[in-house]
Amino acid sequence: MHVASSLIARLTSLYVILFAASVVILFALVWFVTSRSMTAQLMANVQREAISLADEYRATGALAAAALVERRLRRGGLAYYLLQRRDGAWIAGNIAPVAPVLGPLDLQVRLQSRAETAGERTPGDLRNAIGYGVLLGDGTFVLAGEDVGRLQATRTAILTAFSVGGGVSVILAILGGLALSVGFLRRVESVNRTARQVMAGQLDSRVTVRDNGDELDRLAANLNAMLDRIQSLMESLKQVSSDIAHDLRTPLARLRQNLETAKASATSVEEFRSSTDAAIAETDGLLKTFSALLRIAQIESGSRKAGFARVDLSELFELVAATFAAVAEDQGHELVADIHGGIAISGDRELLLQLASNLVENAIRHTPSGSKIEFRLRTEMDEVIAAVLDNGPGIPEQERSKVFRRFYRLDISRTTPGSGLGLALVAAIADLHGARICLSDRGPGLVVEVRFPASTVVPAQPQKLPSGAEP
Repeated sequence: MHVASSLIARLTSLYVILFAASVVILFALVWFVTSRSMTAQLMANVQREAISLADEYRATGALAAAALVERRLRRGGLAYYLLQRRDGAWIAGNIAPVAPVLGPLDLQVRLQSRAETAGERTPGDLRNAIGYGVLLGDGTFVLAGEDVGRLQATRTAILTAFSVGGGVSVILAILGGLALSVGFLRRVESVNRTARQVMAGQLDSRVTVRDNGDELDRLAANLNAMLDRIQSLMESLKQVSSDIAHDLRTPLARLRQNLETAKASATSVEEFRSSTDAAIAETDGLLKTFSALLRIAQIESGSRKAGFARVDLSELFELVAATFAAVAEDQGHELVADIHGGIAISGDRELLLQLASNLVENAIRHTPSGSKIEFRLRTEMDEVIAAVLDNGPGIPEQERSKVFRRFYRLDISRTTPGSGLGLALVAAIADLHGARICLSDRGPGLVVEVRFPASTVVPAQPQKLPSGAEP
């Protein structure tokens, strides 16, 4: 909890710092742009007024220019005007004479009334202003100025607004940071809680997935898929261990019984040789079973995916059909092949050959003499479908989900040779290739379909034309 609180504090602090930094940057930008814009506007106004007053002076003389200044002061134009002679004597305006400066200038001005110009001078307030001065040919100085109070008021308003808004923003940032951090850590804690439950042996525990569709939801979904896979592998391992303990006990007990019988009752070399041959045959069966288990484990690990290449399924299935045609005939079956040409997928040729062979061999082995077995390969809705159909006894619906388990055998099949690993191997190969296996009733008989998804299908390769031939 202390670690979580520390992380919440760090995330919230980072969120507040970033938010405050953005507010400061925005304040500086607004301050700079507004100040510069207002300063440029004020300078343009005073320059226009000063030049206009100078033009009036040149055209009409001092009296007319002074009258113009008075009119503009009464009308409420700019804040400050000054018209002074070459010797510094005041002619018109509302500020005291200043040292002549040409062009734009920053200055401090003192308001002046007519009484002050008559000699009754009283100290006036000094005020900051922006002005523009024009020096005429006869030495007369014309000045128009604007008080910077409006600019300062605007700056103060901006500062006040950003201070208040920034304070509110920081408070909201703290609340938002806390809310986001707590929400984020709550979802992280859900992952941690699920991990602890899984480590404690509760393999069915899963991370809660919301309906937001965000990155954390995708992470939770992937973790749940991983946990599903782990649970499936653990249950499979548990099932394999149980199956090995039960299904391999019988051949091992039989092997031991044969050896004890030979030891106790064999009286000749021939009897010992016969018992030894039986023990070797039993051992070969056990080794074959363990080899099949290791092969299934290797396939389920997914390591064979690295060697996937283009496999011509049509050619491969034709080979299987031709190979098992004679075997089926010897068993009194009819094997009919219906294989469409030009079908290829990305996969492991050796494993796909094993899959097809196991399906056909399983149908031959577990159907009565005289049965008809159909071996098909076709495409349907971008999928590749491999199917084996027979008119034998079929598999009861309640047993179909079990036949792909290791060592599982139907009661009617226990008298036939086999270890119960053939369909388990088929299921592992299909899963490696992303295929689905579907069992359905044919009435009578069984339909086994292996559906390869469109993502595994490889486009047909164009046929090479003979040299010199025209297309």
